[in-house]
Amino acid sequence: MMALDPHERPTWFAVSTKRQKQAKALSSMKAPTGISFGHPSAAPFKTLQESMRRYALPKLSQVDLEAIKKDVAMHFYITGTSFHRVGQFYLKRAFQRARPDIVLPNRQALANKYLHSCYHEVKEETDRRLGAPDTQDIFGPGKPKWGGNDVPRYPNGYPFDHLANFVDSCKDVVRFIRNNGRFKSALSSLQNANHLGRLVIHAPTQWCTLQQCLVSLHES
Repeated sequence: MMALDPHERPTWFAVSTKRQKQAKALSSMKAPTGISFGHPSAAPFKTLQESMRRYALPKLSQVDLEAIKKDVAMHFYITGTSFHRVGQFYLKRAFQRARPDIVLPNRQALANKYLHSCYHEVKEETDRRLGAPDTQDIFGPGKPKWGGNDVPRYPNGYPFDHLANFVDSCKDVVRFIRNNGRFKSALSSLQNANHLGRLVIHAPTQWCTLQQCLVSLHES
């Protein structure tokens, strides 16, 4: 390929050769002896390294950027971490060490678009697994399925069964009072007289509302 004239070489070869030269030049560059990273004279060299590294890395596609934001949201969702921490300095710097031009989703984006996407993805996967039969005839022609009227459900006696039932009962009470005008009006008067807040309805995509729902019901 090198025997060809420069104008006869394919574009991909020229790009590949250019990147190899840049990578070789970057790896061969070393800081002058005796200069520490805190010394002002080391700043131009460090800036040059960062700019060359940014240029040598392939640009992330829009699909890759969306996947990164969704994965970050899923991490915050399944760990129950507050979305305020997405702006934490060291988290951003950890991503920037691998990709200097990375842009993480802000708190507003996490709490809306990506949070709802994660919630529905987890819910669908949970329902799918719960919808599988408990037993299977390995000698049969295929895997048996639930009937048309059956819905995904947790098996009896699963861990935290009593807690889940208690939470469901509390949500039913709150929903009943909120939907009944007479009870809602009477309770609102008592809440105002005792300087209490209104009942909070639990939102599936927001963990904090579950606690607020239980606390508001307990106080009322």
